[in-house]
Amino acid sequence: MTDIAEEITPNGSENQDEILNKLEDVVVEIVNDSNLNPKEKAVTIISNLTSHEYFSGPLPSPRMMADYNTIIPGAAERIMIMAEEQHRHRISLEKNIMPNQVKQSERGQYFAFGLCFLLILLAGYCVYKEANLVAFSIVTTTIIVVTGLFITGRLMMRKDLKNKARED
Repeated sequence: MTDIAEEITPNGSENQDEILNKLEDVVVEIVNDSNLNPKEKAVTIISNLTSHEYFSGPLPSPRMMADYNTIIPGAAERIMIMAEEQHRHRISLEKNIMPNQVKQSERGQYFAFGLCFLLILLAGYCVYKEANLVAFSIVTTTIIVVTGLFITGRLMMRKDLKNKARED
């Protein structure tokens, strides 16, 4: 049995009439094949008429790049330059943003430590003044808030990492 992939070249060297004639010949050959039942004939025709191509990556497939170059001379090189510039831009952003995020995180930790220390001093003063219930509520609230912020920060960090993984 003839395979359409062998019959029709994807480079566009044949005109539309030649392609349609070859398609018609292949379909007639499949229909006249007595070894296939009608369902197999239909599946064979459909599978021969359809093609699937899958490509994954930041750039178009090599075949698409060649097609772009055919339509617009130099397009493949322009696409490559655009991808390289985007890559350089992303690296420069990461070089600038990451240290700033680390500094911001450190500042937040120092601020949280100072605030907790002050609240514990306030709770100690309350105990000194025999306001034990107030001291207990200050310490309990501080622990709950700090733990909640820690957990929320971890969840946000995981979410950001998942989003960045999807982008890449």
